[in-house]
Amino acid sequence: MLSRRGFSSGLAGVFDAGLTEAAFAQRAAVPGAARPIMVWLNGNEYPEVPPQASIEAMARVIASSNHYHYQEFPAFYSARAASQGLNAEQILVGAGSSEVLHAAVEAFTSPSKPLITSWPTYEAAPELTKAKGHALAKIPLTPTKCADVHRLVEEAEKAGGGLIYWYNPNNPASTMTGSSDLTWLVDHLPANTLLLVDEAYLHYATAPDASTAIPFVKDNKSVIVARTFRRFTRWRPACGLRRSTAGSDLTHGAIPQPT
Repeated sequence: MLSRRGFSSGLAGVFDAGLTEAAFAQRAAVPGAARPIMVWLNGNEYPEVPPQASIEAMARVIASSNHYHYQEFPAFYSARAASQGLNAEQILVGAGSSEVLHAAVEAFTSPSKPLITSWPTYEAAPELTKAKGHALAKIPLTPTKCADVHRLVEEAEKAGGGLIYWYNPNNPASTMTGSSDLTWLVDHLPANTLLLVDEAYLHYATAPDASTAIPFVKDNKSVIVARTFRRFTRWRPACGLRRSTAGSDLTHGAIPQPT
């Protein structure tokens, strides 16, 4: 059972590992004075201002920003789930991408149950796993810089289960592992193994065989899909400010019970 002391010590470990949005931004910082009009593409800043419709929408809610709006959560969950043809019970919304990835690491890895990930990849989940002292297996990308699905499965079988983390399209390689490999991976997941597919950049994929893993969630497979709204607020002019982040969500199918 998670105690207050255990939570605090675990949180300290996360901060020590640098796993905060501010720390990631600091790592990307360039020393020296910046011009006032500088756009930090390495920080995912967008060069255009928000459209007037977004500014007006945000202005309308400022007057009620002193409340938490808990009463709005059920409707938000239901609307988000309906947009993907899912039930609200299959949705977890968090503050930014980090929170939901951290939740998955906390729930489905341990010193004996590894996070198994292609490498290189987005570092938040692997670094948290390492900071907590949980098992971690990094599987190199193929020569074409795609996920090696066969080796991911082999590592999970060897460990007796765990959490496979797959960023698709890959960050930083920007490659897309196709739908046939995704289907093979889901069909061959070992016992006590979950697949976490991070689709933060899926909406920008142009590969002919690019596909989402959400259909596997609908089929009640042991699959979790993570998406982030912030990619839209950063890059799509129709959606708003760099810092107006709605959050991220996890959609999940069958979740195996710990053994």
